[in-house]
Amino acid sequence: VYKRQGYHSSDDNEIEIKGLITSAIDANDMFMINGQTVQVDQNTLYKGISKSGLLAGVFVEVEMIDVNGQLVAVEVELEDSYSQQYTEIRSQVNAVVTTGTNTGTVTLANGLVIEVTNNTIMKDDREYVMPDPKFNLQSLADNLVAGVTVVEIYYVDDNGTLSAIKLELED
Repeated sequence: VYKRQGYHSSDDNEIEIKGLITSAIDANDMFMINGQTVQVDQNTLYKGISKSGLLAGVFVEVEMIDVNGQLVAVEVELEDSYSQQYTEIRSQVNAVVTTGTNTGTVTLANGLVIEVTNNTIMKDDREYVMPDPKFNLQSLADNLVAGVTVVEIYYVDDNGTLSAIKLELED
């Protein structure tokens, strides 16, 4: 029998899900993974990630129990194998926030916020417009128009931050 302060569950009642967080932790201490809303509380154990690291796009394993119809996380663990892998996503850009010429964040149409650093490879790969050989994050922010599409290759660092390896502008 699994015992947790205030909760009791046998292994048959414990639920385990691995997947991407699709909705970040909110003010009610809830987040979504694979379409399931999960509650965290003061007894939730975190491995390799903190509560504030429960962000959209982070790959985790969650062990939880059903408490009166609400899934409550017993343990949330960052999947190490995923944290070293790269993910590629093609998306329209909703917003760009710059902190320097080539540093800041890009918010994609699906809500993912990806950090761009001076180490991020920047490439203008448009076919129907003359590509800008000096393409950088500031020029993307200055010329942001509806429908701008980028391909981002990113990884999730140990703090749960989505960090861009490459940002490529497309038609």
